[in-house]
Amino acid sequence: MLVKSVGVEFDAIVPGGEDVMCCECHMLDRAFDEMLGRARACKKAHRTVEMVIGVDLARVGTTTTTHGLFP
Repeated sequence: MLVKSVGVEFDAIVPGGEDVMCCECHMLDRAFDEMLGRARACKKAHRTVEMVIGVDLARVGTTTTTHGLFP
C-alpha cells in the first residue's frame, strides 16, 4: 500500500500502517497548532517558541525521573 503524507510517498509495510501514519500526522498537526498559538500569544518567533516548548518538556521529563510519575 502506498501512503502519501506531507508530500512524501513511501510503502506502508506494516498492516494498518495507514492508521499509524494518520495518527502521527494528527500528532504533528496538534503540536504545530500549539506552537503557532503560543507564538501568536507571546508575539515571538516560531523558533523561539519551539525552544521554550522543548525546555518545558525537558523539565517535565527531569521532574518525572527525579520524583516519579506520581510525586
